[in-house]
Amino acid sequence: MTDHKTGTRDQWLAARLDLLKAEKELTRRSDEITRQRQELPWVRIDKQYRFDTDEGSASLADLAVSFTEKQQREDGIAYNCRTIPAETWRSFMQAPQSIPSVLAIACGLDAAAYSRELPGMSAFALEDGGVYHTYSTYERGLDILWGAYHWLDRAPLGRNEPDEWWRRRD
Repeated sequence: MTDHKTGTRDQWLAARLDLLKAEKELTRRSDEITRQRQELPWVRIDKQYRFDTDEGSASLADLAVSFTEKQQREDGIAYNCRTIPAETWRSFMQAPQSIPSVLAIACGLDAAAYSRELPGMSAFALEDGGVYHTYSTYERGLDILWGAYHWLDRAPLGRNEPDEWWRRRD
């Protein structure tokens, strides 16, 4: 038996029309945020990054999703447009039931090693031979890029996640 509210078709339709109004407002708001995102100033990337790959040499811009042990232990990390002091980061990582600790154990790593790389996405533009950083997003800001989430958010039980569900696999 379901624990969810049940009702008549008329009740469902009335509730759905209220939700439709909210969804339309969200779509209009999303369009406004997209406009703001596109108006962010571009920042020229002058630092050269070179990596050797199987396909040859490649360039890459690094924008605060990878961290060194020293940053984690002593300096703190800059992530998601904020600075997390080393002491705060260490106490979070060392908590035995923290999400990174639990996921790290599942992967055979310690929490510090597990969280030396965190999720993030950046966009760049190439114009007149220059490379420009135009946008970055992190953490829940990435949900929009993971298409399955939008399908799950419309399912009766949503994502049905008690906590973080993904596992890192090397």
